[in-house]
Amino acid sequence: MHQRRTAIDDWVRCIQPEGSLYFLNPVKRIMTDADISRPNILQKINEVANELLRSAGEMVTLHDGVELVIGLVDHGHGNRECLYYFVDHRQQLLFWVHAYKLSNISANVKGVSRMSHMKYAVETQYWRHFELYPNRRKLKAEHHAELKGILIHASTETLTSNTSIAPFDLDEIGRMLDLVDKTEGSIDKQQVYAVYVVARLMRLFTSSRFVNFYGQPEARLNSDQSVYTKLRGQDEAPSSFIRISDLLLFGGPSAHAIELQRVWVDRTVNFPRWKGFISKLSNEWAGFTIYSTVMLAVDVGFLAIPVLGTDDEGTIPAAIISTYMSIIFVVGSLVVSVQLSNGIRGQDTSSAKETAALMLRSTQSMLGTDALAIMYSLPFALLIWGMIFFVLSLALLVFGSEGSVTSATIAPGAIIVGLLAVWPSLGNRGKYIVLHEMWTKSVESFKRLKVLRASTDPNAGQVV
Repeated sequence: MHQRRTAIDDWVRCIQPEGSLYFLNPVKRIMTDADISRPNILQKINEVANELLRSAGEMVTLHDGVELVIGLVDHGHGNRECLYYFVDHRQQLLFWVHAYKLSNISANVKGVSRMSHMKYAVETQYWRHFELYPNRRKLKAEHHAELKGILIHASTETLTSNTSIAPFDLDEIGRMLDLVDKTEGSIDKQQVYAVYVVARLMRLFTSSRFVNFYGQPEARLNSDQSVYTKLRGQDEAPSSFIRISDLLLFGGPSAHAIELQRVWVDRTVNFPRWKGFISKLSNEWAGFTIYSTVMLAVDVGFLAIPVLGTDDEGTIPAAIISTYMSIIFVVGSLVVSVQLSNGIRGQDTSSAKETAALMLRSTQSMLGTDALAIMYSLPFALLIWGMIFFVLSLALLVFGSEGSVTSATIAPGAIIVGLLAVWPSLGNRGKYIVLHEMWTKSVESFKRLKVLRASTDPNAGQVV
């Protein structure tokens, strides 16, 4: 086995809390992930570091708060590329001595035009540096106090607002606040785990500030607010395809489209809202699965009624055909519910990055998020269609009989129950108000038409 050096001049071997190994030169304030136990790697790192420090010294003053991080990327065949960045702890930023595109660290956020905004993208990388290299650092009191204040504010906002932009829910923020309280005894001490905890949480909340345009004129103050348009998610009009689908799917696509617009704003995901949305969908589909199973049993039992047999000519009654259609739709609802439930399993606990990737793949399709809205509404719509066909088959059985007394007795009750069954659906979706307005406008139009006809009648006003 090849034996490598464990002690290297001027370099200290450090282990990050997650287990990764890196080397620190406390004299020159240099850090590297490269395996400098190999002499050729050590020589390469020292040569690059000396050249970078010389170039940086010609541009800025290298005070004791400046650090250099160097990495080696092996492209194979002995071809290695050196990557680096400088860290200024006094200003909490990163800098380079060569030209560098800040868009590389803008996290695909569009519309970044001010340095006061880009500052938070750079600061996010600064805390990432702290997170990756926390050894031999003291936990500063101001960092601890700032993080605690951020968490208290996020907790208050989440507790009192339904549109909080905090990247975590109330329970998670509470646990974070408890962790930060436990690190208070490590202030001004070289406690690597406390430094790591504070740096990681600061990175997450600083990144949230950057994405939400914190401190900018167009800052996002609500989770469903766009920074590129004045419309909120629920204010955006549904597409024509969604409106057409609503007619066949009982308004389900528009309801899910609004929910998706509130979750997926400016190509970013509000993760607490996403988890609530997925949890709600999972519960709904589980309920539809039970309803579909019950409805399937009812349809099969309905087919066992003797009077539904074929006639002497072998013709299948319309009631049986309607029942067959009901079974098809109910089974479809059951199958779709099971598939969708399996598809979203675990998404409520996945990371925000994975969720954003899922939504991004969906939006790249021809229909965008409309396809998801329609798909998520299928279990409900198919179940309702199955119920409609069952009611139709029952009506054909009852009112298709020759007994007029039976039809006359059942008809009033069926009409009343039908109206009562439709009423909640219209009222809950706001359609009752729309229908009332349409009826009022129709009556007013009819009255105006009568007045107009009376005024143009040549016989109007004459005494006979």
